[in-house]
Amino acid sequence: MTTREIAIIIWGTIFFIILYYKKLVGLDLISSLAKSVLDILKSPISRWILLYNFFVAFGVYYYCEKYNFYMSNWYIKDYVYALLFVLFPLVLASKNNKINLIVKSKFKELLVLTGILTFITETYTFNIIIELVLTLFIGIMAVMIGISESQLEFKSVNKIFNIIFYFVIILIIFLSFRNFINNTRGAS
Repeated sequence: MTTREIAIIIWGTIFFIILYYKKLVGLDLISSLAKSVLDILKSPISRWILLYNFFVAFGVYYYCEKYNFYMSNWYIKDYVYALLFVLFPLVLASKNNKINLIVKSKFKELLVLTGILTFITETYTFNIIIELVLTLFIGIMAVMIGISESQLEFKSVNKIFNIIFYFVIILIIFLSFRNFINNTRGAS
């Protein structure tokens, strides 16, 4: 597990505990969320995606076992992340659009640029203190951008929030690429 994932888990847990004790999150919200997830899983395309991914995961596992190839369980975790945060959003979008149009228009974007950036920025993270600060800052900025976009009286600061947010994201990508390049130089 990367330091970024640990930082997200720490802040997510703190946030959930605060919401729970302030009575903003209760069992009704959790059951509503579970019902929504089940509704998504009941759609026909979701069943096909789950079935396909089950066979892919089983095939990879079988291949690794048969040929004594070690594969970390963290790769499986990353595969599940991709399934949940790439494929299922496509399923949700397919309710309003034809799935073929979505896949054709998003295929290169999803697999090429995003995949490379995600791999490098998720693999080359910072120490836990920096990740805790960055995760909190990015979370706060995302909320501030959402509020400033939706409420008319905050429209003037939206551009400033976006500039700061994108600057931090570009800085993270740059530093991750620098670590990636330094590691490849050290390996050769």
